[in-house]
Amino acid sequence: MASTAEFRLLSLPVFPLLIVAGVFAANDQQLCDSGDKAELHKMKSHFENPITLSSWSPTTDCCSQWNGITCWANSSRVSTLLIQYDNTLSSTIPSFISNITHLDTLILHKLPFLVGPIPESLGMINLSTLWLSWNNLTGPIPESVGRVKSLNYINLSFNKLTGAIPSSISYLPYLTFLDLSHNGLTRNAITFDIGKMDYNPRLSHMDLNHNRVLLPEKLKDAKYLLLFNVSYNQLCGKIPQGGRLQENDKYCYLHIKCLCDLPLQACK
Repeated sequence: MASTAEFRLLSLPVFPLLIVAGVFAANDQQLCDSGDKAELHKMKSHFENPITLSSWSPTTDCCSQWNGITCWANSSRVSTLLIQYDNTLSSTIPSFISNITHLDTLILHKLPFLVGPIPESLGMINLSTLWLSWNNLTGPIPESVGRVKSLNYINLSFNKLTGAIPSSISYLPYLTFLDLSHNGLTRNAITFDIGKMDYNPRLSHMDLNHNRVLLPEKLKDAKYLLLFNVSYNQLCGKIPQGGRLQENDKYCYLHIKCLCDLPLQACK
């Protein structure tokens, strides 16, 4: 089983692949839906006209000429919104983002001045990918995220989120990737009893390091878990034996003082 570091390296090409996919999905002969275009232009103003969005002009087609935008080929509705690596973007995630009703993939990554809460309105969109990493988002994860049954990828890592993680996230039927690591102004801002989760057999990646989680016996039932990381948490007791947990190395449990059994030291 790959270590956390190895898995992150393997995951790096995801953004370029999404961008390439967008080239083929957007049809130059199809004009962007006027409603979606209006909402995106409103979003550009909300974000205070950052450099990344300089191509978002009202006189050009958003499907074929706007940076970070991909459209569905059969409808010209916006399917992907990707904004990353921009320190001139400053604001919150607007609640009116839910007006882009055919959005499938939302990626806001490494935007240091993107602040405030994750809006409840995201629960109104049938997203498959919600990727809001390395920003400065605060507050709790909204309950509405757990109601987006189409989600298969959630990455909210490296923010300042606090509070309880909605238990409904564990019931998402297509979820395969969950990364909520490195949240809060202090190490242990998020409290989460993963013992209350019903593990989706599709789940292959769970990274909850640098939070406060509890380790349940039934975690061994997650049969397809390729990466699991709960380091820098306040865990005690015996690591559940069986399933794929023993295929993880000790680095998945770094800086946890009172866990025992394989792959760590034997329990006394």
